[in-house]
Amino acid sequence: MLMNLLGIFQTKGDKFYTAFEEASGNNHKAALLLDKLCKNLKIAEKTSQQIQELEHKGDQISHNIYSQINSTFVTPLDREDIIMLTQSLDDVVDLIDTSASTIIIYNVKKIPPVVHEFSEIITASTKLVSTILPKLRHRRNFAEVHKAIVEINRLENKADDLLRKSLTRLFKNPKNAIEVIRWRDIYERLERITDKTEDIANVLQNLVTKYA
Repeated sequence: MLMNLLGIFQTKGDKFYTAFEEASGNNHKAALLLDKLCKNLKIAEKTSQQIQELEHKGDQISHNIYSQINSTFVTPLDREDIIMLTQSLDDVVDLIDTSASTIIIYNVKKIPPVVHEFSEIITASTKLVSTILPKLRHRRNFAEVHKAIVEINRLENKADDLLRKSLTRLFKNPKNAIEVIRWRDIYERLERITDKTEDIANVLQNLVTKYA
């Protein structure tokens, strides 16, 4: 009887890990689409719609996790940790969607090189998260998780530096106030995606420390 109960709890616990992995994979797909949008504005509208669909999917994954929390007696992680990780994952896809929409709304006609740099960082960060989340299932993989966390932090710092340099150039010789406002907004939104990815890394660091 006890073994049967343990099996039930383990199965329900697996659902959380599976959902985290699905959410992180969804985020990386959205990041790849954002990169695609930046490289080809001719398909920006279509690509933005695809990102929006992934954002809706992310919302559904989060909703399912919250519902699962309420129906699971024993969770594999503390409930507050599950909520924090879920929210952090959802924030990333939300901001990717917002960034893509902002490019459309501002009717951008040409993407500057710095945006491609931001996109590369975002893509690399989301890929790292999607790669390491499956390793969260087993303590023996925590060292690998920690290494990825360090790299995610490095990428976020790189995005911070890129934002500072970009804004400095933008305001150094302003020729058009509207252009300055437009690109400042876009740059800041892109950098915030890396902030949210770092939030995921911070949650993972807390988990590795707590459950090691």
